[in-house]
Amino acid sequence: MTLEASFDQQAKHFDQRAGINDQDCQKIIEVLDKFYQKTTQKNWLEIGAGTGQIGALALNKTEHYIGIDISEEMLNEFRKKANHLELHQADGNASWPLADKSVSMSFSSRTVHLLSADHVLNELKRVHFEGYFLIGRIRRERSENIKDTMKVKMRDILQSLGYQSRKGEENRKRLLDLLCEHGAERIKPIVATSWDEVYSPHRSIESWMSKDGLAGQEISSSIKGECMKKLSDWASDRYGSINHEEKVQQTYIIEGVNLNTFCSQI
Repeated sequence: MTLEASFDQQAKHFDQRAGINDQDCQKIIEVLDKFYQKTTQKNWLEIGAGTGQIGALALNKTEHYIGIDISEEMLNEFRKKANHLELHQADGNASWPLADKSVSMSFSSRTVHLLSADHVLNELKRVHFEGYFLIGRIRRERSENIKDTMKVKMRDILQSLGYQSRKGEENRKRLLDLLCEHGAERIKPIVATSWDEVYSPHRSIESWMSKDGLAGQEISSSIKGECMKKLSDWASDRYGSINHEEKVQQTYIIEGVNLNTFCSQI
């Protein structure tokens, strides 16, 4: 199954499974807007706009919001949240549907790690007039928290079955480093908001089972089933039960680069 088809299938339940509450989304928007206000306030671009949890709130800050996403079904969910939107179904690894030098701030929360760093650099160079490129990500405070521990173990099991997982963290860091090599200036990471959430091994397994593929790869249902069975057995041994619950503090970090020098270079 393609990435587009996978996100299409997740669209109707995405906010329930992976969403952030409205209060925290508003705090994220307030941080983004502080950067936007420092620019000439051309287009505010969101790469991977999804269901619009964050983007819909951006409409209160600007009349120049543009969202792109590979999934038309995700964008259809976005359209239910707001009117008069400029949304484009587009693959972030292809040419972005924006005019040259038309953007002064771009943002991505769940997408940029899936894209080619070289392609993103070239498109940012083309569409940006000045401004900022920002990335939102979630950091969990304890390295031994259930959610991250389950993710690491799932990827280990998947590798033992002959499948490599996408390394999103490495891709994100590579992109930011590449931009800085080409004149961008790194911004000190900012904590936008934090919240507590209860996790269990069962919740992680249930979430992965609800998606097509696994760890960014197209995985057959039989391989996924084998991986989840091994993971469930491991979690039962480690935690006593796959229903064992722990509270996990999650922190939403915004980081990125100032593109003014980057954009001025030929």
